[in-house]
Amino acid sequence: MDDVVDVIVPTRNRVELTVRAVTSVLAQTHRRARILVVDDASDDGAADELARRWRGEERVSLVRRSERGGEALARQSGLEAARAPYVALLDSDDVWLESKLERQLEALRASGADLALCWYEWVSPDGARVQPLRRHQAPGGRMGALDFNNCSAPLVRRSALLAAGGFGGDRAAGLSTCASVELFIRLLQRCQVAVVPEVLVKCLVHPGPRASDAVRTLRAAEELARVLEAHAPGLRLEPDALRELELRVATRYAQAGELAAAARHLSRAWRLSAPRGLSASTRASLYIARRAVRWAAKQLSLYLPH
Repeated sequence: MDDVVDVIVPTRNRVELTVRAVTSVLAQTHRRARILVVDDASDDGAADELARRWRGEERVSLVRRSERGGEALARQSGLEAARAPYVALLDSDDVWLESKLERQLEALRASGADLALCWYEWVSPDGARVQPLRRHQAPGGRMGALDFNNCSAPLVRRSALLAAGGFGGDRAAGLSTCASVELFIRLLQRCQVAVVPEVLVKCLVHPGPRASDAVRTLRAAEELARVLEAHAPGLRLEPDALRELELRVATRYAQAGELAAAARHLSRAWRLSAPRGLSASTRASLYIARRAVRWAAKQLSLYLPH
């Protein structure tokens, strides 16, 4: 059937959260979905427990990896097992609202797009929203959807995902903090995008490990800088997206205390902003931020050993 969806759920050492995520897929109003749970070499018996939990449920398959590879390679293992015309992604600590697949399939049919996104929100274990909802608007250009950057939101035609290089192979294998950004850059360079303006994904704030835990580290800044460098040639015609990524890199370096590197990327963002006719207030904010980071870097250098 042409509306079957393969749902890829990477997981490692997570039983209860993964069961919660998979249950939300089984509850979808769109029933024609197959769930590929990819165990990324769990070392606590989670794979065996998940196999036991879903024994007899024909819609759930367990893909076991013998070596830990990270989220990108785990998703790639799921893609290699996928056969349906559509692929959806779900992190093992997130859940979908029951109409998620139905609403996104409707959006793809109506628009002819290759990729459907939706709004999402962060919630506490009791379901309360913990951050203000950002009401993302449908992007004016394809790369505008970089602002979504949530790997539980996409529903994509499998042919488009394969044409974009799947989940990155060797390029994404070493990425522990920004594999989703690298994926979105490649998808958005090729795909027309439809956005469902509804919250259809809930991301759980919990005490366990998350990929985002390392976002404020130097490693995270360096990884994102490498991704930006690798994709910059293809983004020359998308200066708004390039500026946004430069600002993200600057933010990560600043969070890691590398203020000189942060100032360098802020300067690049400023140069990209100048010819784009930004509002006076936005340009002033960028200018002040650039000067502030440069000042802080200079002050910090006075107290560091040479």
